Amino acid sequence: MSVKTFLSSCLKKRRSFSTGVSLESRIDYSFKNQDLKMRALTHKSLAGERGNDFHNERLEFLGDAVFDLCVSDLLMKTYPKADEGELSKMRASLVNTNDLADLALLLKLDRDLLLSTSEARDRGQLKPRLLACVLEALVGAVYLDGGYKKAKKLVESLVGEAIKKGPVNRDYKSLLQEFIQKKYQKVPTYNMVEVTGPQHEKIFVMEVQMEQEILGQGRGSSKKQATQEAALVALKKMRVVK
Repeated sequence: MSVKTFLSSCLKKRRSFSTGVSLESRIDYSFKNQDLKMRALTHKSLAGERGNDFHNERLEFLGDAVFDLCVSDLLMKTYPKADEGELSKMRASLVNTNDLADLALLLKLDRDLLLSTSEARDRGQLKPRLLACVLEALVGAVYLDGGYKKAKKLVESLVGEAIKKGPVNRDYKSLLQEFIQKKYQKVPTYNMVEVTGPQHEKIFVMEVQMEQEILGQGRGSSKKQATQEAALVALKKMRVVK
């Protein structure tokens, strides 16, 4: 199960946001320094268009580290018996570009991202990389403006429920491969069945097979997510997990 699936339920109340609801209401934080907020939302393309250096790249750099720290802190407290390898896998599943972009969309940050005319024309506000960057920059801005506790509160509001529910920490693809190699001395293979939807909302369908037998099929907003879902279906079919 993906971060997006978890957050779709725990952030349902935020789906009803209209364009009139402020960013600060959506993230439940009021900036003392409004320049920090505006810088976090400003993409480098707009700074280039305006001929200045007012953009979010430095805040993104900081926010990337702060987000990682907050997630690591939350994971260690939630899973006190997990080793370093397990914690690293859990963190990686929560802070990859696609899932960060999904979180940014759930917060409607695509409405706030400030882009150059050409980047906006190219629908840059829906590009996963740009969305992930603006979310990280926003976390960095909250950290500078309000300190670690406020930044952690924001990060926890985004991924805390996903961490508590647990399945997000499981690498089903690796688990399935280990199981099949041990029991059958074979390696599963994955094939993409189809891709549907517009460029910014693609849905991938992946199948996992052992030789010619289809073990499971999964759908997701990325190949990785669809692959994990397919592996989970196969593991349930084989009664490895419930």
